[in-house]
Amino acid sequence: TFDVIVMNPPFLKRSDVKHVMHAIAMLAKRGRLQAILSAGVLFREDTLTKALRERVKQLGGQISPLPDDTFRESGTKVKTARLEIDLRR
Repeated sequence: TFDVIVMNPPFLKRSDVKHVMHAIAMLAKRGRLQAILSAGVLFREDTLTKALRERVKQLGGQISPLPDDTFRESGTKVKTARLEIDLRR
């Protein structure tokens, strides 16, 4: 298990959701997780994405949208969200 996980997984074909679900399973009992995800995680209704939102809620975490221009300097206009889980609380 890991005490701290920070990640920016690929977004293609819900890979971000799959990577974060795996990271949650690897998180220590009092661990912390921060991830950058596609903004689609906020509204997609597929089974996997809904399961992620429910798991984050169960763990007392949150998923918040980031400003549209967050990664503008990197040359992308993709909309993103930040996921945070802190099991120390």
